[in-house]
Amino acid sequence: AIFVTTAKVEYVSIASNVITVSATQTYNKRITVSVSSRWLGDSLTVSGKSTWVGDTLKFTNVMSYWFFR
Repeated sequence: AIFVTTAKVEYVSIASNVITVSATQTYNKRITVSVSSRWLGDSLTVSGKSTWVGDTLKFTNVMSYWFFR
């Protein structure tokens, strides 16, 4: 595979601009998507030994919805 992706969805509570994970369902969800690849990185040389240091792109978004009748 060229890319490795993971996605995590959590219910969150929002109060005073602070987002906390909720143990129960709420109207707010946070999704975090991470994308990594062996090509997203660079070689790092320490004490003459070369090591591959990978990098991960991480995107987070909070989505909220309300149901009106």
